[in-house]
Parts: sequence; C-alpha cells; structure tokens
Amino acid sequence: MRDGQGNITSLLYTPAANYNRSIGGLDSFRYTVTDDGVSFVSGSLVDDPRTIAGRVFFSLEPVNTAPIFNIPADPREVREDTGLQTVTDFATGIAPGPASATDERTQNVKFHVNMTAADLPPALAGADVSELFDNLPTITGDGTLTYRAAEDVYGIFEFDVLLCDSGLTDSLDPPCDIGVQGTSDRGDVNVSVVRTFTLTVLPVNDAPETINGATPPQVVLEEDGSIFLSIGPGSAGDYDLL
Repeated sequence: MRDGQGNITSLLYTPAANYNRSIGGLDSFRYTVTDDGVSFVSGSLVDDPRTIAGRVFFSLEPVNTAPIFNIPADPREVREDTGLQTVTDFATGIAPGPASATDERTQNVKFHVNMTAADLPPALAGADVSELFDNLPTITGDGTLTYRAAEDVYGIFEFDVLLCDSGLTDSLDPPCDIGVQGTSDRGDVNVSVVRTFTLTVLPVNDAPETINGATPPQVVLEEDGSIFLSIGPGSAGDYDLL
C-alpha cells in the first residue's frame, strides 16, 4: 500500500499455493529504502539521498492438504447373481494432495466406502448391508472397485466414498484410520471431500422350487381312480407337488 505521497507503507506477501520450506527452502524478497535527505556541502544544502538494502526471509511451515480423487461414472448395471464384480479405473486422479503439493507425494492413501441408501424390494426391506453383499464394495489405492451382491439380492444402492491420507490432521476422525493427529490447530486436513456413486443390480426371475428342496412324490394310483394334488403351501390335497 502507498500513502498520499506515493510512498510504500506496507506490503502484502502471498506465497505460491502449497509452497513451503520442505519443497524449496526459505522464501525471501529483497528491498531498498532511499530517503530524500539533504546535506550541507560547501556552504549550501544539496540533495544527498541515502539508500539501505535488506532481505526478508520467510519460513513457510508445511500444512497437510486434503487428498483428492474423482469418480467419473457409476458402474454399469449388473444382473442378480452375477458373482464378483471388478471395475478397474473406477476412481481416478487419486493423490495425497494437489500436484503443487510435491512434499505430500510419499503419503499413503486409503478409501472408505459406506452405504447411505438402498431402494429394495419389500422382501429385503430393512436388511443390513452385510446381508445385501457377500463382498462389500471396496476401492483399492489404484482405483479398482470390487463387490459381490448376495444371492437373490437386487435393487439400487447408494454409497459415499472418502479418501484419507497418512499425513498430519487437526482432527483424526472416523472413518480415517491412517494419519497423524497434529499438536495444534494449524489447518492440516487428511480427508477428502465426499464423492458418491450408485450400484444397480437388476432382478432375474428364478425357476420355481419344491418346498425345502423336497423331491416330488411318486404316486401309486389304482386304475380309473382319482386324487387331489396340491400346488404350493396351504393347498388342500393328498400330495404336495411343490
């Protein structure tokens, strides 16, 4: 800032984003100050400006930046009972921090996936997530999604995804189980923003089965006789076909 005479009275210093001493050492700038003084020389006052120079150093302490990733699209729809699903490159752009945070590149990262909603048929209403999936959805560090819906389960399932890194954090909160709790409120963050995705498992009609897997009865009937055969539980008859 300058005063009314154009003299600099203050400076605003803004370092480059994510720059700190771990990346490039101390930052600094040089300055000079020149006055408009006069000196008495040979019986008269003459202009005699004097100048000093200096250098200001800044030690920028590292602050952990949140990890980043993207989920470009939901996985494709799958049919009921199709087994283990593997989706490579499901999560992309995975990093402990932005590209400019070069001091964070050696940090480890870990995904956390949590089901938040499900649109289910009445028979599955209220089921726990562990009952809906034989293999709960997980995402590896290279962005590969794997999951396996339980047998005869179909519906639409919504999930939240977080990425945690092993750097400093002001508050090491669940679900993050990697990271280092900081000693002061410095603004360290080791958890990403939330991303969401949807899994869609389509229903497939199953063939009818006998009750409890029983073998249909072998019926002995006299010639010209008749018999009632029931179909399904609760039907009246001498023998059950299903």
